[in-house]
Amino acid sequence: MDKTDLMRALTALGSIPIERVEEIMQAEHEGRLVVLPCEVGDTVYENRWGEVEVAYGYMQPKFDTFSKRFSLYDFYKLGKTVFLTREAAEAALKGASND
Repeated sequence: MDKTDLMRALTALGSIPIERVEEIMQAEHEGRLVVLPCEVGDTVYENRWGEVEVAYGYMQPKFDTFSKRFSLYDFYKLGKTVFLTREAAEAALKGASND
């Protein structure tokens, strides 16, 4: 790491307390850090029954009481039937109808 890299890192950290930085680094090291493709509560679009609809509830963390595990609700659908933009959802829907 050279001086430029160090300065970029310090700038990126801004005013984040060092304890929080340590928590984030530890979570990354343990494989627990997840960077979401959008913010929780952002509007996403879903292909349903041949229509593009606004979908709610995606990217919401949930706790499964049976498996005792945390997960992100329907995260696996991103890029398949759930999209971050209406244009991407419509393009996927159009591509599916051409198959």
